[in-house]
Amino acid sequence: MQGKVLFSHNADKQKEIASLTKLMSAYLGYLIYPQDKVFTFTKEAVDQEGYVGYFYVGEKISRNDILKASLVASSNDAIYLLAQNYGLNNFVNLMNQKVKEWGMLKTNFSDPTGLGKNISSAYDVYLMLTKIYSQTPEIFSFTRYGKVIINGKILWSTNLLLYKYSSIIVGAKTGYKDYVGENLAMILKFNNSPFIAVVILDSKNRWQDAENIIKSLK
Repeated sequence: MQGKVLFSHNADKQKEIASLTKLMSAYLGYLIYPQDKVFTFTKEAVDQEGYVGYFYVGEKISRNDILKASLVASSNDAIYLLAQNYGLNNFVNLMNQKVKEWGMLKTNFSDPTGLGKNISSAYDVYLMLTKIYSQTPEIFSFTRYGKVIINGKILWSTNLLLYKYSSIIVGAKTGYKDYVGENLAMILKFNNSPFIAVVILDSKNRWQDAENIIKSLK
């Protein structure tokens, strides 16, 4: 799916990518575990920063619901549980092995959630987007939900553009930290256009930046 670069600015500059990390974690989890795999929340998972889903120790969750919670609502608890079940260090090592395999030279992962210092570049995130979409487009189908219901609880999408541009957003993931700024990675598809990857890192207003890009492409 890789093609020509339409526009770039500081594409090779390393920055923290926060919850964009969850794309790689979800991709690996999708490959490692069967769809009918059931997980049980641990204290370590529930103790992760954030309260998305308000999961509790002992609560059961399926693989696909973990992916939905992680990709739609950016649940740290859920994606941590996915990695913890494999062995946290082993999972992070697997993430970094995939980085090398895909030629993401500016990228290093320290944890599966994005809460740690996970660094990459806009170009490397673009590589990650294209590799994941070409191999497991199902991952991005999860990100197109405006909301998901898991164990009777409603989890809302973190992607505010989804409601306005659902017809052209093939998939997307957000990321944010106070000291990192706003991140957004998307794959777009207009009528009669090729697939277009958009990666925004360290933005002050990712929604406005993304809308400006979308309008310039129409």
